[in-house]
Amino acid sequence: MTLFGGNDKVRKNLSRRRYAPYLMYAPAALLIFAVTIYPLLYSLYMSFHFWELGGEYLGHAFVGLSNYISVLTNPDFYNSIKMTVVYTLGAVTLELLIGIGLFLALRRPIRGIGIYRSIIFIPMIVAPVAAGTIWRILYDPDYGIINQFLSMLGLPTVLWLADPKTALLSVMLVDVWQWTPFIVLFLVAGFQALPKEPFESAQIDGASLWQELRYITLPLLSPVIVAVTILRLIEAFKTMDTIFIMTWGGPGTATEVISVFTYKLGFRYMKTAEAAATSFIVLVAISLLLLIWTKFVRFER
Repeated sequence: MTLFGGNDKVRKNLSRRRYAPYLMYAPAALLIFAVTIYPLLYSLYMSFHFWELGGEYLGHAFVGLSNYISVLTNPDFYNSIKMTVVYTLGAVTLELLIGIGLFLALRRPIRGIGIYRSIIFIPMIVAPVAAGTIWRILYDPDYGIINQFLSMLGLPTVLWLADPKTALLSVMLVDVWQWTPFIVLFLVAGFQALPKEPFESAQIDGASLWQELRYITLPLLSPVIVAVTILRLIEAFKTMDTIFIMTWGGPGTATEVISVFTYKLGFRYMKTAEAAATSFIVLVAISLLLLIWTKFVRFER
């Protein structure tokens, strides 16, 4: 009896140890399901049904691909895609160029380098809504400091956010101001993790700074550059809060990127099913582009 009882206790202890890791993961798994997986599946369900806020037959009518067809035949959808591509590629390109330049300046041992790094990283910690509000005031045509500075130089003032020709560039520059430090941070961290031997050998061989940058620094940092570029492309593609605060997609549709278009579709025109369909179209498109990009980068390497 004691032997069998002992076996039962052993089995119970083994069973507890076997399931203990799953019990520890359970709260995090439930949280992820509640805030990520369930909303994703629910919005997918919405995209195949008639679903309008305040509609009489809310969610009861299955409409198949009608919402997707409605989105794909909407000219405003393609305009928002165009604005998003221009905004994303323009902002990320400028951030990479400026970020690499700042990285090259910050990696040199100069007096007060810590202070300079702290100043450069300040925009990154500003909330996007606060950044949009600040820059909206700076861009103001009447009392904004930018136009006042132009007036002091004898130059004409510019309607930065009210002119369709300059509105997209204006919000793009805000993204560059705020997220270039993110790229600098990645590059500085990646550079500090590089081996020192190649640089010491280059100095012994008399390599110039340009040769060191071209043949050693940038090739060794290429994985970091690829990673930070992908991260910034994803974040810039779904930018919403800064543009919404500054222009609300205007003037007209000059700054109506896909996130603003989706918001307006769902909460201004109350077409939540079409907004859900738009989100999944963009999700599939971004996934395919990232897959092609990563395959291309691996091939090049």
